[in-house]
Amino acid sequence: MTESIGCQLVQVASTHADNPAREGSKTPDGQHSSSFLEDINATLRTIAWQHLKLLGTEAGETPNEGIVKFAAYFKVVNQKGQKQKGNVMQCLQETSTFRRESETNAWKYLGGVTDVFVERGSQLYQ
Repeated sequence: MTESIGCQLVQVASTHADNPAREGSKTPDGQHSSSFLEDINATLRTIAWQHLKLLGTEAGETPNEGIVKFAAYFKVVNQKGQKQKGNVMQCLQETSTFRRESETNAWKYLGGVTDVFVERGSQLYQ
């Protein structure tokens, strides 16, 4: 449980205020349905993170922005049908943008573009 709380705090603290995810989730008609913290908790209940691989970094559009490319490996857990599907390794590859906050000089997650791949044998497929 402590690990989960630590993960929540890191994710909240490292997400930039301009990231729309900080507002939580909304229904298709725009009504608020869950908070950012509730969204993080829902993910942590169903994802077992395995490892993270840094793929590269580069400068962003401004000196206060940076790009990080990574692959996060995980297994889906605690969902109906998972036993039938097997314990399959998946890989989320993301190109993330980070922005440095002027007040604290801390780098915060602004957003990213992701692809998810599923492992079959020793290969990952989209």
